[in-house]
Amino acid sequence: MIDQAQHHIDEATRLIKQAIMTDTLMGNDHAQYVAFLDLWESLYNLDSLIKNWDEDEEAVKRNLLLDDEH
Repeated sequence: MIDQAQHHIDEATRLIKQAIMTDTLMGNDHAQYVAFLDLWESLYNLDSLIKNWDEDEEAVKRNLLLDDEH
């Protein structure tokens, strides 16, 4: 599972770097900007999840179970 997650992170990183280099990360219209903000939020949430898991693994598992129920 770690290898699969790493593969997806590497691919996402490659795509983000490509978008930065081609000046297309945020796009030119409102829909693309909203998509950029959604991406940013996803990255922030992943970072927070990992940090919280490192501090309190059981609390993170409980919150994930609650998220799955909604």
